Amino acid sequence: MTPVEVPAAAGAVRGKGSVFLVSAQAEPAQFLLPYRLPKATIRAAEKSFKTRGRTWPPGTLIITADPGDEENVAEILRKTGVQAERVKKMPKVAAHPVKAPRIALVHSWISTQDEGWYRYALDSLHVPYQYISVQDIAGIEDLNAEFDVLLFAPGIGSPADLVHGIPADRPIPWMTTDVTPNLGRIDSTPDMRPGMGLEGVLKIQRFLEQGGTLVAVGSSVRFPVDFGLVRWVSVREPRNARVSGSLLRASVVEPRSPLTYGYDPALTVYYDGGVLLNVGFSFRFGMYGRGPGRSQKHSGRGGPKDPDVVIGRAPEKPQKPPRWKPWEKGFKFPDPIFNLYLGHMIPPLEKRPRIVLAFAEKASDLLVSGLLDHGEEIAGHPAVVDVPVGRGHVLLFAVNPVWRNQSWGTYALLFHAFIHHGYLQTGWPPPEARAEKKPKSRS
Repeated sequence: MTPVEVPAAAGAVRGKGSVFLVSAQAEPAQFLLPYRLPKATIRAAEKSFKTRGRTWPPGTLIITADPGDEENVAEILRKTGVQAERVKKMPKVAAHPVKAPRIALVHSWISTQDEGWYRYALDSLHVPYQYISVQDIAGIEDLNAEFDVLLFAPGIGSPADLVHGIPADRPIPWMTTDVTPNLGRIDSTPDMRPGMGLEGVLKIQRFLEQGGTLVAVGSSVRFPVDFGLVRWVSVREPRNARVSGSLLRASVVEPRSPLTYGYDPALTVYYDGGVLLNVGFSFRFGMYGRGPGRSQKHSGRGGPKDPDVVIGRAPEKPQKPPRWKPWEKGFKFPDPIFNLYLGHMIPPLEKRPRIVLAFAEKASDLLVSGLLDHGEEIAGHPAVVDVPVGRGHVLLFAVNPVWRNQSWGTYALLFHAFIHHGYLQTGWPPPEARAEKKPKSRS
């Protein structure tokens, strides 16, 4: 056999000037720039802007080189594989800093196969991170002093296991010994049984309140939900839907979110049916908060084509799907009586979960490739949710953005969470939401 070198994407830098513009394209090469250019000043435009007759989208990276270092920056951009344009003046647009974050990839001692693909992705892209166990969390006094982002990859264990550990009656070592020479090289412990404990949960809560970011993917979203680190979000498994390693259509609900910079309004995501997310009052009133375009009957009885009949009453008239706005999902109801009696329970805009990405509204529009049955149970549900906690954020991914080094099109959803940490609240709540009057409540 003959080894073959895979050619790297060719980068290009055009124009003259000390300011470099890189249009947001949700490409892996772009979110590597904070690591490749540690000395340069990098900012992300929060709105679109025009310069030299071209319109640049939100998320465009604005890179300012130190005097005399312009050519070095240009060469790094070419080698990284991005397309950049040089201009002489700084664009006049709202922007926030973009810096390389301190990432901790959290693992348990229960299962490491699925999170191993996240290690593979980070290692392949040469993104630095620390690999820590749930036991380490309990032993770190100040998580904010060590990390900016905690990443809980899928498949690392149930919430109870992460906190309480493995129920066994004797120590279970994972260490390098003469008998086990291949164990304990990446991480080791004399006893795999302990979890992070409730002390670890409290430390993560302080980490979030002081501005940290927690990213939970797939089955790991149960941990922040079950242990009360987030509110107004519930999670469950699909009851009837069958989906196995499929590509499904999704839509961007909140284009102002930094997670969606560079994406078109619609994209394809990988989903294996692990969890479904609900936002708002959905865990109390199952007919609401399932996502855009979802509605059920007033009585909640029967399927979508079954007659909605209550004995002794006239049949209900067909209900039209509500026209949700991003800040209303799960918190505003088509029936005014709910708004009247529950208005006092609705949280303020800045504390509501932010649905960033949602599955296609119609079941018939969901499937791109793979196996899907009873897609109506999945349609319209949130796929990515951003929950503010204190000064920090918890990002819940029902979809898997990093699947076996193949789903590169959704890598940016995760890596944008890294490089935009501290500014995930950008564009939220939107100005048109602030202008709306809060419904009066009945005491």
